[in-house]
Amino acid sequence: MRRIVVILWALAIAASCSDGAGRQTGTIPGTTPGTTPGTVPVASGQPTSTTAPVVDDSSLATTTTAAPEAPVESSARPWHAPQAAHADPAAAVAEFIESIGFGSDVTVGEFRSGDSRSGEIELDPAPPGESQFDTSTTVFVRLDAADNWFVVGAASDAIVVDLPPPDAAVSPPLDVHLTHRLPSAGVMLQLWPDGASAPLVDQQVTQGGGIFTMDVWDVTVDWPATTVGPATAIFTSYDTVGTIDGDDAPTTVVAVTTLRLELATDAAPTAGPSPATVIGPIGDQRIDVLYQAGVRLSIFEPSPCATALRPTIVTGGPSSRTFVEEFRARGYLVVDVAWRTPGYTGGLTDGTLRAFSFSVNDLGVAVQWLRAHAGELCVDTDRIAAVGYSYGAITGLSLAYSQGELASPGELTIDELGGSAALPFDRPIPPPELASYSNEVGAVVAFAGFALGQTVDAGEPPALLFHGRDDGTIPIALAEQTCAAATAVGVTCELVRHDEGHRLPSERRAVFDRADDFLRRQLGIDASAG
Repeated sequence: MRRIVVILWALAIAASCSDGAGRQTGTIPGTTPGTTPGTVPVASGQPTSTTAPVVDDSSLATTTTAAPEAPVESSARPWHAPQAAHADPAAAVAEFIESIGFGSDVTVGEFRSGDSRSGEIELDPAPPGESQFDTSTTVFVRLDAADNWFVVGAASDAIVVDLPPPDAAVSPPLDVHLTHRLPSAGVMLQLWPDGASAPLVDQQVTQGGGIFTMDVWDVTVDWPATTVGPATAIFTSYDTVGTIDGDDAPTTVVAVTTLRLELATDAAPTAGPSPATVIGPIGDQRIDVLYQAGVRLSIFEPSPCATALRPTIVTGGPSSRTFVEEFRARGYLVVDVAWRTPGYTGGLTDGTLRAFSFSVNDLGVAVQWLRAHAGELCVDTDRIAAVGYSYGAITGLSLAYSQGELASPGELTIDELGGSAALPFDRPIPPPELASYSNEVGAVVAFAGFALGQTVDAGEPPALLFHGRDDGTIPIALAEQTCAAATAVGVTCELVRHDEGHRLPSERRAVFDRADDFLRRQLGIDASAG
């Protein structure tokens, strides 16, 4: 079986040029389609000789080093495009700016020396006081063996990427989890092998969900088994979108983070997270809890945990903030899950079904994790329900009814959504430490959703569905099919129709009172609870 070794190269400049935030370095800049770079202002005082610069307290100066240090990785110039021989670091950074596609208003800071053969220059996406973004990108530069400056990496705290630790081996595809905190159009990922004339991967990152994780994104990276050796992943955050050859494409980059990778075959697999990582005491931490490798959840309590067990809602994705507010006010402990959605396209595609295979898995693992921590959180393990809207509703209903259909590769046909798509062969692997805990929920409340497989077995959880008669995104016929499949085998399913399309009904109090009443009846919750 093919394996991929992921190595975050430890650059020599990391220690001396770090911004203190632990940002990672190492890059090949990627060309963003459709960019038209403008004039780049170059800061004054840049060194222009080929000798190593030194910095005093007032200005930049140049000096000649009698015995220059041997440059680290002098033969590995992580740059996909032909490079000029740059006599000063500002010229190397200008080349980087043009290749990446920063906007024409980017402000270039002064060179800051690291060791005698490296340094960094900070880029701001717009002149001071004129940018809507509170961010910057630091570009790292180095002298090569011929004393030419070149860019070796870039990092921005606007894009923080989680990858396996150095020397970890992972099976393809590589699922990358990143935080993107800019209110811009999106993030593009490119994967450039050293010396390549075009990227192996060039794709938009798929956004994840969750109340505290609307800035969390997921992307799946795959490449041919024949490709090995050093490469660079380039994450660019773009502000505006234009159209190129009929397709949307980024036009103005505002932040860049890059990572060096080592691609290899037949690497030994990693052992995965230790049990302490997955099932460990969470103490007072309730927000952004890492409950499995690369996936987080947040816990919202109706009151401090004492001795009474609390009914629990698991949710995530669109409208999770509303669910947290409404159900916590009614006495439920609410868990918001930042499930993964790699490949999601918004339509019935192979990528979308792959995304659901991950989100359904992650929601189920969250239920297992809750049972593992039930004593600490005062969770009533017999009274756990899933609640969701749209994507979240499909995830919750599919966890309750369709896990079997999602577990076997094949075709899934949904005529109401336009045809068929292939179920994925690769699937997330639940943490073995949680295998002894059940991932079953006791009931589901779904807004504008349906069960993907449309197969319900006797004894499976009851469901309450709210759905718009004229829903143009998810036809109500799909919700009707889910309820029909449930009632046919004696499973309770109530369908509430409304006239507000693909939205949560506006009569919020009445809607959530009805959902609360349904859950209390079906789960046997004491009316005085909470």
